[in-house]
Amino acid sequence: MNKFSITFTCLCCLFIAKNMVAQPQMDTVEVKANVQNTVQKLFDAMRNNDSATLHTIFTAKARLLSVESEKGNMQVFETSIADFITAVGQPKNEVWNEVIWSYSIELNNEIASVWCPYTFFLEQDGHKQLLHCGVNSIELYRSNDGWQITQITDTRNETGCREN
Repeated sequence: MNKFSITFTCLCCLFIAKNMVAQPQMDTVEVKANVQNTVQKLFDAMRNNDSATLHTIFTAKARLLSVESEKGNMQVFETSIADFITAVGQPKNEVWNEVIWSYSIELNNEIASVWCPYTFFLEQDGHKQLLHCGVNSIELYRSNDGWQITQITDTRNETGCREN
């Protein structure tokens, strides 16, 4: 084998190896975007009183948990999905605006975990009232219909909140 053949073979192997590594990275970027889009639908639905969308992004057995202090003791409180969807869909004078400051997304096959700090505002007539802030920890799985939320656990703080 001459030097040209060896060099050409090595370059071909490098090109193939690079493309094999690059493809999963591109897929990961697309999958993370799809996961983030599902989570964003949740917050858009809250702003728009859109309970129909919530029915499509939560699994039937999804859980909503909040970790917060009650009389100085940290407690975990659960809200049923049905109650949450009903509350979102109720006509109201204020807008529920949960502002997400960043997304950190981890993937493993058919599950995803999203960590997103937030501040929750009630907005009405151009006025914005800070209600609380914290972090959402959101678990999803890839169903035949796309990504769906299986659980949200959030923290709730009334002080030290980011406002912009």
